[in-house]
This record gives sequence, C-alpha cells and structure tokens, in this order.
Amino acid sequence: MNSWSEDYLTKLEKIRDQISSSDFRFYNIGRLPLIAKKTEEFSKKCNTCKSNLQALTDLAAMLPGCLLKPDTRKKFGVEKSRIDKHLHKEHHVQYANFYYSYYSFFGILSGLIAGSSLSLVILGVINLNYLLISGILGLLSGQIIGKRLDRKKYQNKDQI
Repeated sequence: MNSWSEDYLTKLEKIRDQISSSDFRFYNIGRLPLIAKKTEEFSKKCNTCKSNLQALTDLAAMLPGCLLKPDTRKKFGVEKSRIDKHLHKEHHVQYANFYYSYYSFFGILSGLIAGSSLSLVILGVINLNYLLISGILGLLSGQIIGKRLDRKKYQNKDQI
C-alpha cells in the first residue's frame, strides 16, 4: 500500500509536464514533495499538519492552471508559505543550506563592522584593507558555523 506522500508525488509527476520550467523554479514546486513527506511524518502528532495534508492535495489539484491567473497564483503562494512557516516554526524543519546562507551574510556584516571599528581605533580612518580582510574572515567564520548547523540539522533529519 502506498503512503499519501508517494501518491502525492505521482500526482505532481503527472502535472510537471504541463508547467513551464521557469514557473517550476520560481514557485519552488520541486520542493512540494519534500514538504509533503515532512508534513505526512508530523501529521501523526500534529493536527495542523493533518489539515495541511488536505491543503497540499488541493494545491496539487489546482496546480496546472493556477499559475496563469494572478489571484489563484497568489493563493497558491500564500498557502505554500503558510505550510512552510508551520514546518519551520512548530517542527524546526529547515531547507538545505539555510544556516550556511544566513550565517554567511551575518558573518560578512559583523566582519565589516569589526574591521571598520578596528581601523578607526588604530588608524583614525576607515582603511579598505582592514575592511576586506575582516569581511573575508567574517564570511569564512559564518560559513563554518552555518555548515556545522546545517550538518547537525541533516543528521537529525530536520532538513527538507
């Protein structure tokens, strides 16, 4: 007997040929099977996930034509975002490389702030060399921390 997520995946495979490749990438339709698997996994304990199973089924049913009209396209995006947010907030599920990107950005930002502060204290002016070195060091440290957190999420199977 097939599980709900396997049936959902076959529905999406049938629909995929009818969707343009740019819409498929733009609306992240390729992530729907991953979201469906995690939602099915948590639906045994979470009532919201149980109702999200029906919402995901409705999204797949309206998929081929809903991307052509602005009002249904917006409804599709809002509903998918709602399900994503629930998985993120309630079950702490992240997409792959989420922490890597997040900490890389804040690593660069903190590195630039530290470099400009250090440059002002030592030289009295903001030096471009200090900014470049500190930005690169901040980026590398952010990537290391983000990669470790992503690996931990992957090992705990909390990653889509």
